[in-house]
Amino acid sequence: MRARRPSCASESRPLSTTPADPAPARNSVMFQCSLLTRCLPTALALCLLVACGSPQVADPPQAAERPVIAPPATPDGDAVVEPPSPGALEVSALVSADWLEAHLAHPEVLVIHIGGEEGGSASTGLIPGQVRMAFEDIVVRDRHGIGFVLPEIAVLREAFESAGVSDDRVVVLTGDREGLFAARGFFSLHVLGLGDRVGLLDGGLEQWVEDGRPTADAPADAIRGSISAEPRLDLVVDAQFVLDHLEHPGLQLLDARPPMEYRGAVSGDDVLIPGHIPGAANVFWMDTLRAEDRPLMRSREELEELFLGKEIDSADELIVYCRLGLMASFAFFVAEWLDREVRVYDESYVDWTRQDDYPVVRIVPAASE
Repeated sequence: MRARRPSCASESRPLSTTPADPAPARNSVMFQCSLLTRCLPTALALCLLVACGSPQVADPPQAAERPVIAPPATPDGDAVVEPPSPGALEVSALVSADWLEAHLAHPEVLVIHIGGEEGGSASTGLIPGQVRMAFEDIVVRDRHGIGFVLPEIAVLREAFESAGVSDDRVVVLTGDREGLFAARGFFSLHVLGLGDRVGLLDGGLEQWVEDGRPTADAPADAIRGSISAEPRLDLVVDAQFVLDHLEHPGLQLLDARPPMEYRGAVSGDDVLIPGHIPGAANVFWMDTLRAEDRPLMRSREELEELFLGKEIDSADELIVYCRLGLMASFAFFVAEWLDREVRVYDESYVDWTRQDDYPVVRIVPAASE
């Protein structure tokens, strides 16, 4: 209880609960102080009591310093690093196998293989924890006679959410057809607004298995994700946009088809007029690889030299196309890895040749002529 303040009409009492000192001298002083307090105001009496020997209050005990505890260690003696906050993990457009193997257990990493109906590169094994998607789920096979184009945003979002993709996860892709299917997934996730959260595995699943890295016999079960990012519809252009910007300064068309199709020596399936769009430079998508059977990329320096040899200025914004959009998706990936501004003419050259009176350049006559 809080102590009552002594009044002039009552005898003051010591404020301490400590027993009085039995020494006579101390008792005499206390007695004199007691007489004085009968007539002095209360405040003065309190001051005299303090002067006569108020109890000493011991300092509170100092809290013991907490010992410094070292972080837990792995069996090899390495300190365990706490996982970063959600969304903090960063990924390059091109992911090395070493990086992926070191981050396989990271809760933000999602590995997806985009394959055909059966067989393909996944037949030799998958990466542990890898989810499998069907290529058919992220393209429209036939829209006005043109295949492999983007579906509606809602359909595309549903396909990737079903595979576990979320705003706060990093996605590493592999795919069939020497990486073309993976590149299509890469482009699709950019359109969904997740461009800074997706990368392609250098060398693909083929190189991963050949290097003797860990594999799994079956795909992992996907845990549904949630995508709320704003779609990047500006990354997709149509024939009218390309026509309107054919001579636009700072804008460069890039044709990712084989040189024979680019020159017009052969037409390719569904192409009505052999050749290419005026002003387009030809960078065949497979010329960016170090191997023909897997997406093992050439170095950035080699690719920059390749682009320079095609007179593609590093400051130019690129519009990439091919025959049906699939090779253009790989060209989009390469441009992103080189930090270029890039968009995709998704319906590509098949669509261009179906437009009325759209210009076409043909360098070499067809072999039959």
